Amino acid sequence: MNVYEPSSDFFPDSLHRFWGDVTQQTSTDGLWKVLLCHLTHMGFPMVNYLHRSFESFDAAQMDLRSTMPAAWIKMAEGRAGPGRARFPMHDVPFRLHPFLHGVEFLNDYRDARFCTPRFISDVQIAGNHGFRSGVVIPLRSGLSNERASILIGGGQKREDFEDAMQRHGWTLHTAAMQFHLSYLALLRREKVAELGLTDRQLELLMLSAQGMATKEVAYKWGVTEQAVSKMMRNIIARFDVNTKIGVIAKAVKLDLISQTELDASMRPGN
Repeated sequence: MNVYEPSSDFFPDSLHRFWGDVTQQTSTDGLWKVLLCHLTHMGFPMVNYLHRSFESFDAAQMDLRSTMPAAWIKMAEGRAGPGRARFPMHDVPFRLHPFLHGVEFLNDYRDARFCTPRFISDVQIAGNHGFRSGVVIPLRSGLSNERASILIGGGQKREDFEDAMQRHGWTLHTAAMQFHLSYLALLRREKVAELGLTDRQLELLMLSAQGMATKEVAYKWGVTEQAVSKMMRNIIARFDVNTKIGVIAKAVKLDLISQTELDASMRPGN
């Protein structure tokens, strides 16, 4: 049985530094810069992070961060469309395991289900712009309607990249997941700040999630029902949804209301 004494056997120094830098960030922009700094230092200058929040089976809000060549990004964004896009279930972010990516590895997965003509075209175009080898790491959070992936690599030849994966693969995977979870937390915080809700509006969200009717809220606050209804209409407009149920669902997603609190409010007797 092997005994591992130094922590560096499991947690390389670079990962320790990365975690320390991540915890100090207060914005998604700052977090992205930290990730790029560490990956570039490791020899991986090309990074593409894509987060998708699904509103239905195949329609999603998209958040893209990338250092890929501008021409490739323009092509990808044009194909995806502004903000929302349609993504088939066999698309890359639905895969559960990392896989090697780029023209250097294209022949390895030509028979894979996700290797569509569009995918092959994307890989070849990326190769023409200097991205020859990389790894795609699918990322997950606790929310079933979210998908994300990160593509890390550069212009290395196949053998050089495979050697890098032998040395840094575990570190990259761990750092990518830490980045992803931290990014989601900061992204939600930024979206909440953009909404600019008052304490009273936040309270109305909580009371509505607890099943309290407009009339009951008005009585509790000592105001008219019209005043409560007007406040809810304002919240609905800020959330860019159409109904009170839509507001509550989005509030849960943004951590304004916890799923535990919402579940408790729906129990019989509440």
